[in-house]
Amino acid sequence: MIKKANDIIETAIRINTAVEVSCMVCNILEKDFRSRSRLRHIIDARRIVYSYCRETLRMSWLEIAKQFKINHATAIHHSKIHKQLIDCDTFYQCKHNTFIKLMNEEITLVDIDNLIQMAKKLKENEKDFSQEK
Repeated sequence: MIKKANDIIETAIRINTAVEVSCMVCNILEKDFRSRSRLRHIIDARRIVYSYCRETLRMSWLEIAKQFKINHATAIHHSKIHKQLIDCDTFYQCKHNTFIKLMNEEITLVDIDNLIQMAKKLKENEKDFSQEK
């Protein structure tokens, strides 16, 4: 019983992380992700997450539908379109690959902010070092 509860909590955390990463990769707000908008770039972000839930988290169509408050047929449709886009749309494929790399590294938005701060400090140190010469 406890193991199942932990699995549910871990899956929920991974889904929330996937939504955050997808929004970042597709350059949209989480509010837009959760909206009913049919704009292509927003749908792409959703499609990437639905596919991640199905392929990586091994969720059923009904579980995905319940999680995102959609019809299960919508999730199936997005999965089919996802496979087609991976084969023919290089921009979509690039977004998907970036998403997968970030999810595999488990980098969160907080980590990215820290990385940006570190990069800025390194640049400043590099400038200071070059001015000393």
